[in-house]
Amino acid sequence: MEHRSRAGTSAPENEDGTFRRALLGALLAGSAARVALALFRPLWADETFTLVVGRRSLPGLLEALRVDSGPPLHYLAAKLLLLPFPGPGPADVVVRLLSVAASLLHVPLLLRIGRRCGAPRAGLTAAVLFLFLPLAVASGAEARGYALASLLALAAFERLLALRDAPRAATAVAAGALGGAAVLTHYLALLPVGG
Repeated sequence: MEHRSRAGTSAPENEDGTFRRALLGALLAGSAARVALALFRPLWADETFTLVVGRRSLPGLLEALRVDSGPPLHYLAAKLLLLPFPGPGPADVVVRLLSVAASLLHVPLLLRIGRRCGAPRAGLTAAVLFLFLPLAVASGAEARGYALASLLALAAFERLLALRDAPRAATAVAAGALGGAAVLTHYLALLPVGG
């Protein structure tokens, strides 16, 4: 005999609704925190470097990275986003918004990974925790490559899980390309991608 609550729904359905509401609340709060930091926090030195390098010519960008920094993918993305805004100003925030978007795109990936692992509630819990994790909030609002590299590494992991479930050449290539893109975004991505 199935247990029903007073509202006429089963206990698991009620728990799923609670988890979904928690995710929605976390998504709203996590998004608001990231956007507020992206729009109102002053730029710091490394973000200024991203903006300066992103406004250089392509050869100048690559030369600056050869001398002083890391992999080029995030700087190339910054360059593309800054093309309509050739000079410094309020539009500099567009590079931070790339990180906001990359950070928030972790949520559907965490949910998908949870389902692939046969633990959808674990994926939901991971997504909620990620939305509130202070380091994820801070890096998800910076004009740096951390959120994008993390997203690409997580996407590579999800594709590896898909490869485990259904071996296909296209899935393997996608996993490798995403892992490579993560490493080309930030050298710290070597740790999760290598793992």
